[in-house]
Amino acid sequence: ARHVIFVVRSLKVDYLKPARLDDLLQVTVAVAETGRSRVDLEQRIARGNELLLRARVEAVCVHGETFRPISIPPDMREKFVAEHR
Repeated sequence: ARHVIFVVRSLKVDYLKPARLDDLLQVTVAVAETGRSRVDLEQRIARGNELLLRARVEAVCVHGETFRPISIPPDMREKFVAEHR
């Protein structure tokens, strides 16, 4: 098996409302899109029905020693695609 890691290529965060100490928060992450060597994740933080933060993270699959982009291994890709549905 190849030695693969994911590195963050870009991050966009929208801070919509503040959270307060002792707030009960729900933090979620979902696969938004999958490419040959990248996966885009959508992260959200909510307090009840109130959305506090929305973020988009682009992570790239790279070889663990050379840090050059490589294709996402098929077994990982299947899991990302299944999560996206």
